[in-house]
Amino acid sequence: MHPGAAAFYEDKQQSFLDKYGNELFLAPMLLGLLASVLTAAWKFVGFGSEDIASSLAPLHALAAPIRHARSQAELIAIEEQIDDIITAQLSRPANGKNRAADAAALSITAHRLERLIQDRRAMLPPC
Repeated sequence: MHPGAAAFYEDKQQSFLDKYGNELFLAPMLLGLLASVLTAAWKFVGFGSEDIASSLAPLHALAAPIRHARSQAELIAIEEQIDDIITAQLSRPANGKNRAADAAALSITAHRLERLIQDRRAMLPPC
């Protein structure tokens, strides 16, 4: 009798999954675990993440000068500063999926400052 046929009939022959089933099951789990650990380490070290709050700090700092402005000329100068800061922020290179959140934060902050300027203009005497 042929040795292969004898192994088949005596149920000693292993299939592909019998031989490599554990490796096929465990390899994707280990690769997923490794990817998760590397991603966590990457985020912990802080590569590729710029804090939008620190880059918008100059805009937030303009709220007090707007509230204490005494003339239209001061408000115009502050508006020019806002334009310069927004231009600098928009000229930064895109950093992936956080770009939309950065743009939204920039828009909200600029809108708030414009509202403060409008309110302060309404309080100032006309030129």
